[in-house]
Amino acid sequence: MPLLAPQLISTWYLFQQNLNNQSLIRIVEDWTEQQTQELNEKKLIQGSNGTHVMDVGGIIWENTVRAPVLIINQATGYSSRYTDIFDLLSYSFNATRSPFLDPTLTFLMQSADITVDQSGGKCNISYLSPIPMSRTLNAETYKTIDGNGNYIDVSPPFLRVYAPENYNALPDFIGRVARFYDFYVSFFDTATQSYTSFPVLNAKINFTCNIQKNYFIGFYSQTPFLSVQDYSISGTMTIMAAPASFRSFEIDSQVGYNSEENSFTGPGVLTPINVQMAIGVAGTDSDSSTIRSPQREIYLGSASMRSNVTRNMSPNEITKITIDFKTYTRPTTSVS
Repeated sequence: MPLLAPQLISTWYLFQQNLNNQSLIRIVEDWTEQQTQELNEKKLIQGSNGTHVMDVGGIIWENTVRAPVLIINQATGYSSRYTDIFDLLSYSFNATRSPFLDPTLTFLMQSADITVDQSGGKCNISYLSPIPMSRTLNAETYKTIDGNGNYIDVSPPFLRVYAPENYNALPDFIGRVARFYDFYVSFFDTATQSYTSFPVLNAKINFTCNIQKNYFIGFYSQTPFLSVQDYSISGTMTIMAAPASFRSFEIDSQVGYNSEENSFTGPGVLTPINVQMAIGVAGTDSDSSTIRSPQREIYLGSASMRSNVTRNMSPNEITKITIDFKTYTRPTTSVS
C-alpha cells in the first residue's frame, strides 16, 4: 500500500527557539501560520463594472500556537532544552513589553490567553512577524531600524518549525499535562498583609499587545516595521460563593455617599482592596539539575478593577460568582 513519509506527519516536527545561543524546544499541540497581503479591488470609471485595478498594501505573517501547560522532566547534558507553552508565554510577554526592546526581535506577541480549570491549563499565543516561522534554516539577515533611526542588518533570534535530520541526537524527556492540582490562585491583601482564599472553579487571563505596522517611503518593500504601542491584561474568574456573601463582591461606586454605611465609598478595586493576585503552576526540571525549578507564575500586580460581576444559581449546581476584571498593568506585572 502507499506509505506517507514522516515529513508529512506533524508529530515528527519540532517548534524551536534560538535564544541567547541556547536551543529551546517548545512543546506545542497546534501551530498555524498565515501570510496576509493587504489587497483591495479598486473600482474606477473604466468602461465596465468588473475589476481592472488592485490596490496592494503590506505583507504580514501571523502565527498561532496552542498547547496545554506541561510539567517536563528531561535528561541532563544536552545543549537543547525542552520547555512548554507557559515558558514561551513568559518569554514572549516580557520581551514584548520591555522598554529596551531588542531591534532584532522578530516575532512580537500580539495576544495570548491562558485558561485554568478542572482539566488543567491551556494557552494560546498569537504572533505578528515580517517573516515566516516555517523556514527550515535560521532566519535570514534583514534590515531594521535601531534606536538612533539608522538602518542596520541583523540576524535575529528565530522561531522555526522543522523536521530534525538526526532524531537519535535529540535530548530525551518525559512529562505530563499540568492538572488542577498543579495550579494555584493566590490573593494577598497588602493592607492586612495576609492571604485571602477563594474556592476558584476556573480562571482565564487575556494578554493584548497593540502592535502597529509602519511603512516608510523609499524602503522598496511591502514588509512593515512593527512597533509595540501598549499592552493590557484582563481576565475572568468564577468563584464558588454562598448567596449570603454575594454582596461582598459588588462593585463599589467610585464617588458618592453611601447612606446605608454612612460613609463615602472608595474605588471599586477587586475585593479586598489592593489585592496582589497571581496564578501559578509547578515548575519544570532544567537540563542542568534534577531538582524542579521554582513555581512559574503570572503575577497580575497589586490591584484590579471589576468590570462585571455575575451571580448564578442553577438546580443541582454550585452557587457561584463570575468576575470580569481589568488589571493595572504596571512594571509590577510579570510572567516568570
